[in-house]
Amino acid sequence: MTLTDTGAEQTSFVMGSEDVSINAVYEYIDYNLKVTSGSGSGTYRKGEVVSLTAQWPADGKEFDTWLVNSSNAQVADASRFSTSIEMPADHVSVQALYKDGPSVNDNLISGISEGTSFMRGTTITFGATGAGMENADPNPGDFRWRPSGYRIGSASGSWNDGKSTASMAINAVGNYTLYVDYIKDVYNGTSWENNGVTDTRSVSFTVTAPEAVETGDDTPVLPLAIAAGASLAVILLIVILRLKRKR
Repeated sequence: MTLTDTGAEQTSFVMGSEDVSINAVYEYIDYNLKVTSGSGSGTYRKGEVVSLTAQWPADGKEFDTWLVNSSNAQVADASRFSTSIEMPADHVSVQALYKDGPSVNDNLISGISEGTSFMRGTTITFGATGAGMENADPNPGDFRWRPSGYRIGSASGSWNDGKSTASMAINAVGNYTLYVDYIKDVYNGTSWENNGVTDTRSVSFTVTAPEAVETGDDTPVLPLAIAAGASLAVILLIVILRLKRKR
């Protein structure tokens, strides 16, 4: 007995005069996985779980998400830099996508606006907000701008305990500039690490002395005071003369 085509899913043979036993033999099919901007490319069988790791982001970028081109497959967590995918019975392409990271233009100073005027001795409270500091679940390569310290004239301070506010009273009249320094931290996969890049933001303000209250009346005060005094003297003289006549 001979099969017409032993490699075909459907075939035929001519039955002879003896009993015949036929077994279908199967083999694993390998499927291609192509990973762009990451690792994990290769040939795999259906059901295999493959680890995916994105490439380190370019300067100014952060990992965003994984894009899968097959409706039969999905990654375990598309938002994570390192994740996995279970191979379907299909060829699959996966791509790591990136986004812009936090901008230095979003490093802000609060409590003091440009050109603000404060009275001498007033306690001035100010703070700083660093771009990306709200990132509580970072991916490797994510970065942030951490407020590290401030300067006003010869006075300075540092922020190392997670706080980014300070207060001070200035007793000298003059023009001042508040400088706030920011340090760029990059997440290395385990912790935030200072990479040595810094940014500085500034805001200028003035401190003035208390002044007399202004009425808005431009009339000279001294001539009026003299005139008023003269009028009062005349009135007193008239009153004295009248009292003498009555006596």
